[in-house]
Parts: sequence; C-alpha cells; structure tokens
Amino acid sequence: MLRGHNNLTAVYILQGDLVQSRAAQDRTVELAKHFGHRGHVRFIEAGAAVANRYMAGEWDDALERAESVIAHAEAGARFYQLAGMHAFRGLIRLARGDADGAESDAELTVELVRPVKDPQALFPDLAMGAAIFLSVGNQSRAGQTLAEAVAGLRELHRLGFAVIYLPLQAWVAVTLGRASDLVEVIEPEPFRSPWLRASLAVASRDFLAAADLLGGMGIVSDEAFFRLRAADQLVDEGRRAEADEQLMRALAFYRSVGATRYVREGEALLAASA
Repeated sequence: MLRGHNNLTAVYILQGDLVQSRAAQDRTVELAKHFGHRGHVRFIEAGAAVANRYMAGEWDDALERAESVIAHAEAGARFYQLAGMHAFRGLIRLARGDADGAESDAELTVELVRPVKDPQALFPDLAMGAAIFLSVGNQSRAGQTLAEAVAGLRELHRLGFAVIYLPLQAWVAVTLGRASDLVEVIEPEPFRSPWLRASLAVASRDFLAAADLLGGMGIVSDEAFFRLRAADQLVDEGRRAEADEQLMRALAFYRSVGATRYVREGEALLAASA
C-alpha cells in the first residue's frame, strides 16, 4: 500500500501536477506513520517533502528540512536522497547571494549522486548541479556535468523520472551552445510530459513558453527563473512592455523568498527596459 501511494506521488509530479503530488505525499506519510513504517516516513521527509516545497516556493521550510537531513547525514545517518538535499540548498544559497556555498553544494550533489546511479535521482541532481555551476561562472564544471548527463540519458530506453528538472539542464545546454546534443537525446521520448515540453521549449530558446508550462504545473520557483530569462531576451529585442510584464511577475516571487541575486538581476533589467 505504501509503495502504491508513494508511486502515485511520483506519477503526479511526473505528469506536472504539484498540488496532487503534495496531497499524495501527505497521504503516504500519514499511512506510513499509522503502520509504524518509519523508513518510509524518512524516505518522504528526506526527499519529496523538501523538493515539493522548493518547487512551490516555500523556500524557508524547504531549506530548514534540507539542512536537517544534511546535519543528520554529517552525524552518520544515511539517506538515499542526500545529494538532492545539497542540490536544493545550493539553489537557495545561489538565489540568496551565497555563490561559494552554492558551488560547494553543487560539488557535493554530483559527488554523492554518482554512486546511487538510479536515473530518478541521478539526472535531476545533475541538472541542478550543472545549473549552479553555470550560474556561479564555472562553465567548465557545468559543461562536464552536462556531458555526463547527456551520455547517461543516451543509454536510457525511456526517460521516466529523469525529466524532472530537465529544463535547467536544457538552459545549461543552450547557454553553452550545446542544445542540439541534449535535444537529440530527449526529443524521441514518447511521453510528452510538461517537463519534457518545457525542456524542449528552453532548448529552442522559448523561455516564455517554458515559464508558462512550469507555472501551469505549480513549479513557481522555476517559472520565475524562466520568466527572468524571457525578460532578458525581450529587453534585447526591444520589446519593453512585454519584458516588464515578465520582470514584475518574476520579481514579485523573488522578493517574497529573499532571492537577492535574482532581485538585483531583475531590477537591473527593469532599469534597462525603461
């Protein structure tokens, strides 16, 4: 029963429904506690409970939970999703201006997830790690992580859960001029989930379409990121009114979560579009 409910949690997020995924997650924890299955409670609380909160924009709660897992791991506990906890902490640190801490978390993310090898953990974590490396200016490590992900994705018969956070990997690929490498691997996937469609939109530099897809899924953290990318694009094209609309939406979110890095970037773009 617990496996079934946990799988339902995964299927909902794979289909792009964060609200239903969180409801299924809560039900899984409730049942696990009822039956005294502490391992399953731990699995959710050190994984989906953090990821879903980050996606929904509940950064303080997500960060507190991730740091609790990391602290327990540093005291000797073992967690299947430990790499992901560093990835989410790294993304929040990056957004809040701690580039060094973010890069350290990205290195730990990649280092810790490699031995796991499970595609549902490996590829989302590599995507987040690569995005952090690129954001802090370490293009070499971003490129290496992207290449590792593309090589691994090429070996999969179906992408499955590997599409989670793939839009970030697509952004890395576009920025490094290697979008075609990633598209070649992911485009044949028959299950056209919102994650996959958002990734292909990013790969084609349609950041606004990606933001709309992610927003429709309830993934507001990534929605804001790609609205900021879209605004940058629109400013370059001289489409100021459209740029400002995207900027205001991104800035409203980033101010609410204390993402000083992106607030500064957005405000600079706002000034450039004036």
